[in-house]
Parts: sequence; structure tokens; C-alpha cells
Amino acid sequence: VSLPDYMWPDEVVTLPALPRTANGKLDRSRLPQPEWGGGTADFVPPRGETEGLVAAAMADLLGIERVGAHDDFFALGGHSLLATRLISRLRQVFGVELLLRQVFDAGRVDALARVVETAMAGGDAAGPPPVERRPAGTPAPLSFAQQRLWFLDRLEGPSATYNMPASLRLEGALDPGILAAAYAALAARHEVLRTTLHGDEDGRPRQVVAPPAPVTLPTVDLATLPADAAEAEADRLAAAEASRPFDLAAGPLWRACLVRLGERRWKLFQTLHHAVFDGWSVAVLVRELAAFYAAGQAGGPARLPALPVQYGDYAAWQRDWLDGEVLEAQLAHWRHRLEGVPPLPDLPTDRPRPAVQRFRGRRHRFRLGASPAAVAACAEGAGATPFMVYLGVFAHLLSRWSGSDDLVVGTPVANRRRGELEGLVGLFANTLALRVGGGGDARFSALLEELRDEVLAAYAHQDLPFERLVRELDLERATSHAPLVQVMLVLRNQPRERLALPGLQLTSEPVDGGGAKLDLTLFLTEDDGATDAVLEYDADLFDSATVERLATALDRLLAAAVAAPGRPLAAHPLVEADETALLRRWSAADESAPAADAPGAAPEPGTLHGMVLAQAARTPGAVAVETRGGSAEPWTYRDLDRASAEVARRLRAAGVRPGEVVGLLLGRSPRLLAALLGVLRAG
Repeated sequence: VSLPDYMWPDEVVTLPALPRTANGKLDRSRLPQPEWGGGTADFVPPRGETEGLVAAAMADLLGIERVGAHDDFFALGGHSLLATRLISRLRQVFGVELLLRQVFDAGRVDALARVVETAMAGGDAAGPPPVERRPAGTPAPLSFAQQRLWFLDRLEGPSATYNMPASLRLEGALDPGILAAAYAALAARHEVLRTTLHGDEDGRPRQVVAPPAPVTLPTVDLATLPADAAEAEADRLAAAEASRPFDLAAGPLWRACLVRLGERRWKLFQTLHHAVFDGWSVAVLVRELAAFYAAGQAGGPARLPALPVQYGDYAAWQRDWLDGEVLEAQLAHWRHRLEGVPPLPDLPTDRPRPAVQRFRGRRHRFRLGASPAAVAACAEGAGATPFMVYLGVFAHLLSRWSGSDDLVVGTPVANRRRGELEGLVGLFANTLALRVGGGGDARFSALLEELRDEVLAAYAHQDLPFERLVRELDLERATSHAPLVQVMLVLRNQPRERLALPGLQLTSEPVDGGGAKLDLTLFLTEDDGATDAVLEYDADLFDSATVERLATALDRLLAAAVAAPGRPLAAHPLVEADETALLRRWSAADESAPAADAPGAAPEPGTLHGMVLAQAARTPGAVAVETRGGSAEPWTYRDLDRASAEVARRLRAAGVRPGEVVGLLLGRSPRLLAALLGVLRAG
């Protein structure tokens, strides 16, 4: 069993022979119980072998000293991603395959140990086969995720949409030569960093891995410029690096650039294409780059364990395993869950959607008022996770914003459910399409219960690649928007990997590549007792002021939700009290009064159509509408009154009621204005 460092003893002692039954099996009832010291009075140590191993796995993943039999994994800080890794550890130790729902339902060490023992007694299979190395010299296919990016590159041409940029500020004695050698060692260790994507003769793309080679680290010297000018030029270079496309066939699909700002001041820009990199890979790259740099300074090899497999092995395994009955079982869930899904969320955009998506993005950064601790406490009370709390608030906000209670919100999953994949750089992440409602007038805690079931079911079927799902659902493709998912929520609540290089102080800095893959993406990062948020939005659809209002409403709703989960979110306003009063003054008319649908009807005060009718009563013969260049006869206010009244009468006869939406398809003409006023007069 692999134990964390703190569990290895300082000295070795000889234990007495373990008690055995008559048939030679371990007699657990006669095992001595360990004595635990330094704990709290309510701490109950694990009892027996299974509880001990479950507790050790939890403690290792949570980074805490010890876990007792009655301790709850989620109360100690566990969440969905860590629960997935816990399942992987238990698979390695006990040879059983557990469901994420079983971990959530059990929670405590003793309860989860009973689940493990039941699975072992029942001979539960250990899930999919392990990932193994493919025969030497065998070309690897593209993974499903890589194939989609390759297809988009062939369809749209090279772009920076799927670039993943990062910027680091370094202060101290940096050795650029050792840093370049560390990058070379990293690329030699991970084949995917030497991989390019190619289409062969029969049109089926494949991975091509280049041999290891030295790495040249371009350096730009700005030390001769004044400090402010050097910083400005460095920012310009960072944006240029982030927006420079990759050639997927020529490669390499990553690059780094070093900028010298002064004697001991540097900036390091790093950009990788999503085809070879994902969010999980950041921690792997940071950790191993630091190890190679430190080893280079010390003049020796880096002490890193050998990689069991490479990314190409995973791609071949994925295509072999995800087939037949396994594929059908995954598809059946998603077909049922997404049947009749709306093609697009009805978000109130500031401009019509362009016919061709241009991926022009902007970002709005803000900090949420509710602390991660408050969110975690709210989640624990509902048997949920912080992600589910954020998702519930975001879904409710989108529901009220769009007027729809049937939404699809995407979220990425690491998709590294096997231990042999945890230490690899590469694109493993998958997108889950969560079909959610806004909760209506239900209590927020009730909404969390619904979301818990939805999210856990999605995690249980996370192996189906999003690209395959879109194809199997036979969704209508359009160049104006992404298929199935146009809104996404990304929660980063893993502890950040701290990059430490000998003799250097490092600070991570945000880089805005200027793109947006979707209409709207909410990024949340929990760190140091606060939650930083970023709303990335399609600048062709939304104005910055609109997104700022959305961010303010999200912050307000989240604070209200965690403070009073027993209340409906619908009871909380999206705007401040003074804004609400202003809206009420604007809407001072009695909404329950019937709309005027007869010519010459009494105008409704405080409404647009009421003002037009009042003018018609004052000057019925005055010109109300005329066309540019006099191409048609002008309309008087009497004409506009009569035509709009006829539209209102017909709409009411057709069953239109207050609050319903009426669509208009008319060119620019007096009839368009009459129709608009008629809709308003119909209520």
C-alpha cells in the first residue's frame, strides 16, 4: 500500500504474529486497536484494516494529518473532483469499482468502509481495464477531444481560440540556460509536448511524436527601457503571444518566451494549445518544471517517478474501450436526459447573434462577497458540494434573466479516473452538459437536492466525449454558435500548485487572450479564503455594462442563498432597493387593467402606447409616421391609433395574455410601428 510520507515510522519494530482463524484467515476480532494520541475527545480511530486504509486514502487526498472513523469526507473539505480521485485510490487498494453517488451517500469513513467490503464480497468488477502502453512504433490515433479541435482547425483555419496562455513574474537570480534545459527535459518526459496532429491518406487523423530535442528559449531584453515603458511593452508581448495561432501539423504545440525587465526582474510567457494541455496539466507541468530546474542547478538528475503510460496510449485505449455496450450505456443516459433540449438559451443579448461566430471575447473580473467557507457550510447542510451551490445560483440567475426554466449549463471534468493518468500532461478534460432549471419558487435547499441528482448522474456517465455526444444527438450545426452548450460554469477549488524555483520569487499574472469560445462562461477560483470570479463573454452579443449588472446580481443572489437556504431564490431581488423603486415609478400603470384595444380608448398613463394614444386624442390629424424620401403616404396619429387597435384586438382574440412574448417579422414601415404599439396595447 502506498502511504503518505507522514505515515512512515521513524523506527522499525517487530510486530507479533497476526491472529488467524482455523482455516488460516485473518481474525480481525482479535486484532489490537491502535492507541491514538493528541486528538480531540470526540475522535474515533479507524477500526480494522478496511477503515484504516479508507482513512489513510482520505487523509492523503485532503492533505490532513489523520481521519477518524466518524469523519465525513465532504465535511473535511472533499468535493467532487477529490471524490473521483478517492474512488481511483480505493480501486487500486481494494480492486473494486465504486460510484460517485456511493461516496456521497456514505460520506463517513466507517460507512464507506462497509460499502467497500460489500463490493469486495459481491465480487464487483474493477471497471474499465487499465491503460497500457501500446506496442513500440505504433502510431496513436487522436483522442476524441483532439479530433474535434483538429476538425475545427481544418474547418476554420488556424486561430488562437484554443490557446492556453500563462504569465509569470520572476524576481531573483534566474539562469535562462537551465530553464531552457528544464523545458527540454519536460518535453522529453511527456510525448504529448512533442506531438503534432496529422491527417493520413484515408482522412483519419493521427498523432505524430517527434524525438526529444534541445529547446531554445527566446529572450527579449527590455532592461534598457524605463520601468513603466518596459512593463507596457511586456504586457503587449504577452497579449501578442497569447493571440498567436499554432499550426497543429507543424508544431510544436507549446512555446515559451522570456522577457528581461531588469538585472533581477523577468517575465515568462508560456502558451500551450488545448490539444495537448488542460487545466489539470497545469499542476503537473509546474511541479515537474520546478524539479528539473532545481536538478539542473544542483547538477544532477531530477528524482521523478517513471511515467507508466503516455498520452498516445490513453488515446488508443479510449477508442478501444469506449465502444459496444459501454458506449451504448453512456449514450442511453445522455439521450434520455437531453431529449427535447432547447437549441439555444434565450438570453437577452444586446445585439443580434452574427451569422458566423467570431470568438471576440472580453472578461469582467470581480470578487464574490460570500466566502468559500460560507458556501461550503451551505453545501454541507444540503448534502451537496460548493460546485452545486454555485451552479444553483447561476442557473437561477440565468432562468430569471432569460425567462426560461429549461437550461443547459456546461462544466468541465478532469476525466482522469484512473491512477495511471494523474501524472500526465495532455487533454483529458471533458465537458458535461447539465440540464438544469432555475428552481422557480422552490426553496434553494430543494433546488440543491435536484442539482445533486443531476450532477451525480452526469459524473457517473462522464466518459462519453462531448464531441461524440453532439454527433449522436444529431443536433443541427450552425456557424453562429457552439453546439448544445453556450453557457459554462468552471470552478477551480483545488489548492494552487506553488511554483518554487531556487533563488527566485514567482508571481502568477493573468493573461487575457481576447477570445471567447461560448456566449458566457463563469470562472470561479477559491483561494486564500476568497472567491475570485471572471465572466468571459462574447463581445458580439453583450455590452460590458450588461455583464457588470449580471455579475452584481450573481454576487447578491449567492450571498442571499448561503445566508438563507430555506428561502426561495425567487424571493430575493436582482437589483438594489433604490433601483427597484425606480423601476416601479417607470411601471406605475396598473398592470391588471385591460389593455386598450379599441380606437380612441383611454390612454394608460406611464406607458409608451399610453403616450401615443394621448397624442392621438390631442392631434388626431397630425402626421405621426413618415417614410424616408416620401416613398409612402404618411400616417396620422388617427391612422396609427386605428391600426394598432386592430392588431391588439386580433392578438387578444388569439389568446395572447399579459407577460407573453409576441414575435414580429416586418420590414421598416408604418405597419411595423402599428404592430409594435398593438402588442403593447394587447397587454
